[in-house]
Amino acid sequence: MHTEVKQVNEENSATIDKAKEWLNSLKASTRKPYKTAWKYFREFTGMTGDQIIEDRKNDKEHKWERKVLEFKQWLMDTRIIRQRKVLRNLKVQLDN
Repeated sequence: MHTEVKQVNEENSATIDKAKEWLNSLKASTRKPYKTAWKYFREFTGMTGDQIIEDRKNDKEHKWERKVLEFKQWLMDTRIIRQRKVLRNLKVQLDN
């Protein structure tokens, strides 16, 4: 999945999707946390913003509602893993 995410991120840099246009229209104080969350959500799904929007429009089985709940858990797990890596790196630096 990591390779797929990298490819999606490269695609995202080439085009501005509809969601990104909307994010850019928000106040700066709102925009920053929304952009961060959107970046993580795209990473989680492995999709571009336009792909997410299109798939959501066609969703008749409420899979996106479930996906949002899965994302919340994924985000908590991912943050814990990242925090542990930072702490380990800090410990190694302090030990040296």
